[in-house]
Amino acid sequence: MAGTTTAPAVLGNPGRFRRWLPYAAVLGMEWRQTWRSWAYRVGLILLAVLALGYLLHRAAIYHQAGIVQPASALVAELFQASLILGPTLMVILSAGTITAERGTLADSVLSRGISRFAYFLGKWQGRLAALLSGWLALGAIVIFLAWVLLRHEDLSLLGSCWALGLLVSVLAAIGAVGILFSALCPSTALALLLAWVVVHGAGAMLWLSALTPLHPQALWSWFPLLVRGAYDTTAVLRAIGWAWLFAGLAAIVGTVHLARCDL
Repeated sequence: MAGTTTAPAVLGNPGRFRRWLPYAAVLGMEWRQTWRSWAYRVGLILLAVLALGYLLHRAAIYHQAGIVQPASALVAELFQASLILGPTLMVILSAGTITAERGTLADSVLSRGISRFAYFLGKWQGRLAALLSGWLALGAIVIFLAWVLLRHEDLSLLGSCWALGLLVSVLAAIGAVGILFSALCPSTALALLLAWVVVHGAGAMLWLSALTPLHPQALWSWFPLLVRGAYDTTAVLRAIGWAWLFAGLAAIVGTVHLARCDL
């Protein structure tokens, strides 16, 4: 009697995992492309050189001349400087997320079975994850070196982590605006210009109206308090929530536009 073979039972429902494969592919590709981008590497290296050079300079003054250099003051100054350099750098690195692939967008979406929702979500999350991971790594290194090399009695590690989280959240909202305009505009130059104008215009409006704590003057005054541990957790969480709300709204608008526009 001939033996019969039975196919092994498949556990679970593989169909629900396959629908996420295009999204995962776009996410992974965007992550790798961002880290391989020369503009991103040059920007990250430039920020690292400026931050670490300033930190080592202050450490030399402390150890060689004996002049007290509080670690909290240096960390707060570097976070405040990030409010000046960070928005422009985030706009530059995010405005070409989708516009740079206009020539292959129709082929990717229509010929390879990738939905527009999966395409935009993968590009959005992949680019933001790569950009923000660089800021987080650099911020963590600065906090650690300041704690080791400078006088750190007034430096709160938990407060510094809150300050870094708040800074990264604000930069995430700005990056989301850049990605939004990369989906709305036909060229990278136009997306860069409009995103830069909108980001700085929104910052000025929030500053004048004071509707949310996410305006330049408030954030500038918050960082010295946060790094010393003088903060209200509820207020910080509220500010972080506002930042990610703006980022989420930008993602929704970009997804809706990409789903309705002609490729």
